[in-house]
Amino acid sequence: MPISIGRVAPLDKTSTMTFRLAGERSEIVYYPNRINQADDQPILGDEDHEIDPAEREQARTAYDLCWLIKSWELEGSVVRRSDREVLVPEGRTVPLEFGIVREISLTVLSPLMDAIIDETFPNVKSARRLRRG
Repeated sequence: MPISIGRVAPLDKTSTMTFRLAGERSEIVYYPNRINQADDQPILGDEDHEIDPAEREQARTAYDLCWLIKSWELEGSVVRRSDREVLVPEGRTVPLEFGIVREISLTVLSPLMDAIIDETFPNVKSARRLRRG
């Protein structure tokens, strides 16, 4: 009998984890089988061709997290960098929308992405630690 990828690794299967950052905790519900499955659609419009690498990485991480996460306990405030408009007020849950998540600092997004990968692939975490020395 053939192996069915849809049964072995369904894209809509969820897992729950606790994300810790700066002494605070948040429950994250995510789709572990979607890691490395995000499409390669353009994440920046044509007007953004000359964007710096850090902003491009931030946009890519935000895009991937919006695909990977079903729900989170992450609250604002989120402020748009370009015009300082408050997108999510203090104390309100941040919606999983690319245009908003993109405005969150990489100091939050990168550890969150790392935590999801570490939770899904625990051996990768220890291998990374060995390489860093």
